[in-house]
Amino acid sequence: MGLMVKFFSQTRKPEGTLGKMMLKGMNSGHAKLADWGFEHLPKLSLKKAADLGCGAGKNAGELLKKYPQANVTAMDYSALSVQKAKEYNQAMIDAGRCRVIQGDISKLPFEADSYGLGSSPVKSMDNIHSKKMKYFMIQQMHFTL
Repeated sequence: MGLMVKFFSQTRKPEGTLGKMMLKGMNSGHAKLADWGFEHLPKLSLKKAADLGCGAGKNAGELLKKYPQANVTAMDYSALSVQKAKEYNQAMIDAGRCRVIQGDISKLPFEADSYGLGSSPVKSMDNIHSKKMKYFMIQQMHFTL
């Protein structure tokens, strides 16, 4: 497997040095699109929001800024992503407004109707190849959030 293939395979579950590079690139490379999306989110009075497939944590940080009264749970499948998201959002974790957990979006560890808003990068769904599983996950996210 060539270096470029190894690097781009890090989008699914970042690990090691190449994973760290990928996560840094995701935070900066997706920033303009994410900023555009956050500009279009409605003003809501949220208590809880979730960032599913949080990567290195930038979008969780943006949710915390956009909704200053909300607590945010960021979740990712990758242990390295969880570590980097914790580093990125450490001040808000210390303030009790953010938690970062490792988990699988096909098995959300949340109670139904416990979150007012959820965000998930489209790329999270790219890593799931079964249409039936994608449909199930979208249903589960809608039910939970």
